[in-house]
Amino acid sequence: MTARVAGSRPGPYRHSDSSVLAVHAPDPGVAHHHRRVGPPPRLSSTHGSSRCHTPPPAPRPVGGSVFSRDTAAGLEQVVLVDDRGRPVGAADKATVHQASTPRHLGFSCYGFDDACRVLVTQRSRLKQTFPLVWSNTCCGHPAPGESVAAAVRRRLHHELGVRAHELTMVLPDFSYRAASGGIEENELCPVMVCRIEEIPLARPDEVESWQWWSWPHLVREAGKSDSILSPWARLQIPLLAAHRPVSAAASTG
Repeated sequence: MTARVAGSRPGPYRHSDSSVLAVHAPDPGVAHHHRRVGPPPRLSSTHGSSRCHTPPPAPRPVGGSVFSRDTAAGLEQVVLVDDRGRPVGAADKATVHQASTPRHLGFSCYGFDDACRVLVTQRSRLKQTFPLVWSNTCCGHPAPGESVAAAVRRRLHHELGVRAHELTMVLPDFSYRAASGGIEENELCPVMVCRIEEIPLARPDEVESWQWWSWPHLVREAGKSDSILSPWARLQIPLLAAHRPVSAAASTG
């Protein structure tokens, strides 16, 4: 699978590369779980606490709506945005992804447990874009009138049966373009982090498999030239890591 990747963020955060994503099983050393599997074992910390304080310093809290959900909408739609991130219309999700996809609003979420591990998911083989690719906990698109935070909570529950605790915006202006198999993603994609307490119960039409990875393992994988991670995760993870390690405990993973 050949993926064309381009991501950017205001200021010094700019990145672009081209690489081949190899779809294969992640390192067997990570805590590996499929659907309907019991809770992962807790990791102990040499720093006195396994509690993971996920957000970086001075995060932007999630409060009021950027959008509030339009419950009257029939077909699932995405919000089209201009180069400045302003909504300019809507399009059907089922048809918006093409060889040249219009820029639209998405999101990425990274969910951590109390041992500072990240819930990493493999996209379902039924996905239109990037099937069977490993990525962050959850991705999706706010509906017209829906806040980014509400969309994150909705998709986490829909895809994995979990709730987002302490949901926080970390990279509000992240955007990227990536193409594979003749289909392009072109998103303004705010990145949020949260804490997850429940055992994931994945929908097979959304998630093929899931694992708990330590934060250092995820950072190392994102930096590999042959990384198995999605193009957007490979761009987002170094930006998250640049703020601060997620906690002292995570640095020992």
